[in-house]
Amino acid sequence: MQNTVNEVIAKMTLKNSYWGYLFNRVRRVDDPTIPTMGVGFTNDGIVQLYYNSDVIKNTDPKIIEKILEHEGMHLLSNHLIRHKQLVGIDSTKYKHTIFNQAADCCVNQAIDMPSKIMLNGNEMEICNPETLELPPDKTTEWYYNELMKKNEEEGEGNGEGMVGDHSKWGEGKGVSKGQLENEIKSVIQDVTDAFKKRGGHIDGHLGEMLAKFMKKPKLPYYQIIKKFVKNSRYTKYKRHFAKINRKRTYVFNDSGIPQISPFPGRTRDLTFDITVVIDTSGSMSNKDILEGLSGIKNIIENDKNCKVNVIEIDTVIRKEYEITKLSDIQFDIKGRGGTTLGDAFSKIKESYNTDLVLVFTDGYCEKITRSMVHPKTVWVVQKSGTTEMVEGTGFIVRVDED
Repeated sequence: MQNTVNEVIAKMTLKNSYWGYLFNRVRRVDDPTIPTMGVGFTNDGIVQLYYNSDVIKNTDPKIIEKILEHEGMHLLSNHLIRHKQLVGIDSTKYKHTIFNQAADCCVNQAIDMPSKIMLNGNEMEICNPETLELPPDKTTEWYYNELMKKNEEEGEGNGEGMVGDHSKWGEGKGVSKGQLENEIKSVIQDVTDAFKKRGGHIDGHLGEMLAKFMKKPKLPYYQIIKKFVKNSRYTKYKRHFAKINRKRTYVFNDSGIPQISPFPGRTRDLTFDITVVIDTSGSMSNKDILEGLSGIKNIIENDKNCKVNVIEIDTVIRKEYEITKLSDIQFDIKGRGGTTLGDAFSKIKESYNTDLVLVFTDGYCEKITRSMVHPKTVWVVQKSGTTEMVEGTGFIVRVDED
């Protein structure tokens, strides 16, 4: 018997499957260029399910259901957004492949995907931490970093074992991260509401995933920074050679031509320089440090006029670099010793013309005084940290419990 995606989804819906409801809501596109099936975005930011009907029709419907669950979990895990943030659209195929394997490691564990499946008559070994010789129950970003280390040479990491297709994850180039997030959230919210109204019951891991997905972001980094950016832009100006300086008094000759140039005038300076200090001491977990890198991504995505400089420090400055686009973010963290942040603040005073300093730390450092830091300093203190040593030196934000 030959299957179609529409028939499988319809049967899943009749069985009151959440994934059946989800993919009934998503536009479906038959695409013979992809090897199996995958979710993705159009260039106007619409979520779609792409599938190869020639492969699907010769595959067991139960396997198709499992692949649909796999793709749904990618949506719920925000893997398309995280891919856009971490890897970037214009990065190498190698990095795309490594992220795809990392994402599959997480998803396949969560849904208990069989270690092997028959796809279009061919046996396929599924990508999971065990097959890649990695520990279970880690984040996608953790797996990505470890796989990048294991596959240092370009060309390795061929994507074997990826049950779904991720080639569409690099599309939607002209659409912002916020628009993509809103689209996914809208779809998930509509489906969840409809499913519950029809008497559907959501529990276990799926219930936890949905609760986490619909939860508001735990720390609105950009909303905090936006206030400082807005105030700065009201007071920052730069010379503008196409505008007349109307405050000058000019002397004109007989022909009416000014003897003193009326230019330049001035215009508002929309650029904004942010220095991000990341505490890379041993007391900061990898998740805490990734929180800081997430904050940087948030800044870059929300304001193209922001320039970000990063300083990584434990007892001494370990690394400094500038970020102008997402692919500039460096995930090979240096440090993991004790914590002494003073050198970073001294470096900022000496070498950086910055408008705002953003510090990601757990607060276990030397006593910081107001004179040490930049006038506009925001402390982002991790949930396991302390604010005792930084009180009175800037705006303090606590990362909430998950």
